[in-house]
Amino acid sequence: EAKIAERVRREIEERVRRETEERIRHEIEERVRKETEERVRREAEERRWQAEATLEEKVRRETEEKLRREEEERKRRVEAAENKIRREAQETFEKEEQIRKKIEAEEKIRREAQETFEKEEKIRQKIEAEEKIRREAQEKIEAEEKIRREAQ
Repeated sequence: EAKIAERVRREIEERVRRETEERIRHEIEERVRKETEERVRREAEERRWQAEATLEEKVRRETEEKLRREEEERKRRVEAAENKIRREAQETFEKEEQIRKKIEAEEKIRREAQETFEKEEKIRQKIEAEEKIRREAQEKIEAEEKIRREAQ
């Protein structure tokens, strides 16, 4: 029982550790994404100011379109990653819930077994006490019969 509880505790700690690492990774990615968006925005703004010639304007528009497409793709990847993280977190929660229910069931079985053992012990003690009373009564009867026989 202690080994099972220890194993379950270690599994839960490992899951929590992985989730924490994943959450930290996600926060770092989010920070990098925001910084990248800001940098991309500033760079695009600078390019607009510098684009005086037709060729420069064309390059700027193409670059902006490329950045827009890259941003859309990045957003799509981020959303997919977030969905995956949510799904994994839900699965982890469900597994932890199953483990918790299993532990509760095992504890209930242990309690019931202990209660049964205690009840059986009380019954055994009661039977022993009754047997002792019967033996003492039998010995008393035998002693009385012996006294009667000797008196006759």
